[in-house]
Amino acid sequence: KIGVCKGRHEMPCDFYIFGSEIKDPTDVNSLELEVEASISALVKNSSTRLEIYVTGLTVAVIAVIKAAIKYSANVVAMHYDIRTGKYYEQKIL
Repeated sequence: KIGVCKGRHEMPCDFYIFGSEIKDPTDVNSLELEVEASISALVKNSSTRLEIYVTGLTVAVIAVIKAAIKYSANVVAMHYDIRTGKYYEQKIL
């Protein structure tokens, strides 16, 4: 279970790709390099399941998905349901 951006929403995660505010979301190359370093350390093999708790910052979420694809992870996006107060999954890979 990993959160994309710490502090944007309450998430059941101990690890976050971005532990603080992203200063420049238009610097896609830097975002992707930072994400890739984190994902490469987390993915052990193609059976690794990554539950990505998304935060609404699309550029960051896409960077995470791209890195997960590169390392052949089993990716599931976890979305917050405001009606129930719970997360639901959307399988990506």
